[in-house]
Amino acid sequence: MGSALSCVMSTVAAFARLTRRALIPLGLAACAGPTSPAPQQVRNTIEPVAVESFEGGCPRRGWDAAMVADAAFESGFEPTIAWNRVARSPVLLDVAQQDNDTPTHWLRLHEKRGGQWLPGKTLEGMVSGVMAAVVDSQGLVHVAFTRFDAKGGPFVGSIGPGQPWTVEGPLEPGLGFIQDRLSLVLGAGGDLFLAYADQPTRTLKVATRHGGAWNIETVATGATLWRDHALVRDHRGRLHVIAGDWMAGDVRVYSRAGGGIWRPVVVGQHASGGSLAIDRTDHLHLSWIDWESKQLMYSSGPAAGPFDTTIIAAGDLGNDTSIGVTATGTVHIAYDRRDCEDVHLATLHPGQAWTSELVDAAGQVGSDVDLVLDDDDCVHLAYADTAAWDLKYATGCPGR
Repeated sequence: MGSALSCVMSTVAAFARLTRRALIPLGLAACAGPTSPAPQQVRNTIEPVAVESFEGGCPRRGWDAAMVADAAFESGFEPTIAWNRVARSPVLLDVAQQDNDTPTHWLRLHEKRGGQWLPGKTLEGMVSGVMAAVVDSQGLVHVAFTRFDAKGGPFVGSIGPGQPWTVEGPLEPGLGFIQDRLSLVLGAGGDLFLAYADQPTRTLKVATRHGGAWNIETVATGATLWRDHALVRDHRGRLHVIAGDWMAGDVRVYSRAGGGIWRPVVVGQHASGGSLAIDRTDHLHLSWIDWESKQLMYSSGPAAGPFDTTIIAAGDLGNDTSIGVTATGTVHIAYDRRDCEDVHLATLHPGQAWTSELVDAAGQVGSDVDLVLDDDDCVHLAYADTAAWDLKYATGCPGR
């Protein structure tokens, strides 16, 4: 049953992505890293914690700050959010189309200034999504994305205040379509790190831009390796990425050790919608949906394990989660419920118990929810209303 469900999910994901044609040639120093060792089995502990009841109907009252950020065209596909520390404001991105009969899919940028959303900027056409975004110390927004019409990928675009939109890519001109969501993080001196997977070969990769040149290395390859790649960088510059294996039924953390070896550790089972964060002590924090037991899961621990796992909620949950950890150690997990079609946020303050609250119940919301934290440790969310096809945004400071 589990393998059949995973196969269906894989087919649905693949249907949304077409072959690609190169747009801008880019010279790469491509190298496949050493073969990844077998996943390490560690003694993980699982603790059930009930923080939310699914009985008594669907709640209707959420955060007052939930709002529509973009209602132009059919918006809200692949919602992505980043925090601009220079402007002290959120940056939202999504893919929009004019209507179902129009093939152009626009990558659009939305910024907030003085409490008001600026008119959305259209940056690129024929974008298929699976996006990721970061904002550097100069206020330059970097976006990773894929295109319907390009045989190859991924692409990385950049735009800053008063600057034109520039695009690098495809990073691998002959690549098949990208499988599931990309992940993009910043390094020292403007370096960029991008995690993605080549779906036809089931190869998980990390591309690094250093000094203007890109280097690509293989993290792992497997016939059943897929889904929801999330990348973080610790304080010593080491990279950690998560991925799922639907045949083995586990979610793994791959950590880059000396000599370019990526060492995997099995964290949990039956995962979809995986998300990864790292705290100031370099402990990893993961969230995902166990599609077999229909539970929201949270795990934490050092990169080499073991991981302590908590069951946060159960019910008819969606396939997406997004996790963030504040500077003081508070953990936030955004997720959606299919039975009520709404967005929720689970929160764990240090030394306290998990709590969960409704964020937004207006419309059919929660698809592809994405979370970012600001400098004051407040939460910002981007997600879609799939009834109106609007891009929505919500912000709050739980516990204050």
